[in-house]
Amino acid sequence: MVQPKSAMDKAITKFKRQIRNDPRDGRGARYHLAPRLFERDRYVELEELLEEYKSDPSSWLTFTKALWLFKTSPGSDESQQALEYALTRNPYVYQFFAGFLQLPEELPHKIGIGDEREAACYVKEYGYQWENTQGALDWMNDTVANSITAAMSKFQDQISIDHLLGQRDPAGTTGDGDGCCDHNIFMNLESLIQQEKARAENDQHIEHIEDADLDDIGL
Repeated sequence: MVQPKSAMDKAITKFKRQIRNDPRDGRGARYHLAPRLFERDRYVELEELLEEYKSDPSSWLTFTKALWLFKTSPGSDESQQALEYALTRNPYVYQFFAGFLQLPEELPHKIGIGDEREAACYVKEYGYQWENTQGALDWMNDTVANSITAAMSKFQDQISIDHLLGQRDPAGTTGDGDGCCDHNIFMNLESLIQQEKARAENDQHIEHIEDADLDDIGL
């Protein structure tokens, strides 16, 4: 939700004070600080925050970093790598933007890093930043499309090799004799996604803290 600049600056001050008092940031103030620093064009502070928590794979940090780099250095390898990394950490963010998933009416209180609930919280709270940054969503769409095309080509090549080696029925795995291998390809794509997600430490769960909750922390 867009805030007035004065309210946003006040929130930034509070979140920074909280992190200063608790560098481990057990309440997750960094998740609301990073998008606000981006929106207020406070890029030096944002870069410092992202460096401080560079091992944090949450959507709030990874997608904010990608958006910041897109805005400040569009077309760079660094921005492209940042977006690909963010999408690997949580592909559900794209699915919400693309309309494949619908945002819930109420945000969940418990989320898992890299899961659908985390993506819903990020997109509902800060998705407008992508919508308001010219070309950002087109960039994300193109990145996903290119990744899918590359993966499809990779698996299609593998299937063709298997056919030549006689390891697979030329009609594919569907058994319908029409030569369609789409089912097998998408099963492999799903396997690839699961492998990537396993690297994202999805067993790490956190409590989602909304702005209203952070207002009561006594800063």
